[in-house]
Amino acid sequence: MQAIEDFIIVGVYSGERREEEYTKPGYEAYARSMVEELVPVEQLFLRTTGDRLDRTMWGSSLGGVVSFYTVWQYPEIFGGAICMSSTFFHKDDLLERVLSEPKRDVGFYLDSGWPGDNYEVTVAMALALVSKGWRYGRDLLYLCFPHAAHDEKAWGMRLHLPMQLFTGIVARASRSSDRDINANPG
Repeated sequence: MQAIEDFIIVGVYSGERREEEYTKPGYEAYARSMVEELVPVEQLFLRTTGDRLDRTMWGSSLGGVVSFYTVWQYPEIFGGAICMSSTFFHKDDLLERVLSEPKRDVGFYLDSGWPGDNYEVTVAMALALVSKGWRYGRDLLYLCFPHAAHDEKAWGMRLHLPMQLFTGIVARASRSSDRDINANPG
């Protein structure tokens, strides 16, 4: 079906310091480390394309927070972030930054369970992005999953959705329609 293309996943072990490294101010050093240390090694040893649209950050819960921050801070390096059940209001100011800073040329996949699982904060982030010019279905997708838990099993059950958004036929169609729009603004 070619719904998903081949891609490389580079996983970073979070260890016991997630609370410190994935939230403000720790996520600043973490993101800088991704850009200055991990990305150059990835390009050298894995011989990736170097195209920022082919590089995304993925995370769940606090991992979604650090992924969002990294992509927001370094849009010239990353094309998008997948943020599953992200705890956006835990020790950070990302919502305020979205509302007060210029729009970035990046895409976001946000999701949450409902009624719990960070539903309210994720909806607030999705609405903030829309208010700043992100277009639902183009460079933003937010999905809600009734009664989904805040755990790896729930995230694994829906992981195929962001994979299709950022790779494969869905991503190619979106990129080609964006090129058409930019070539024929009118």
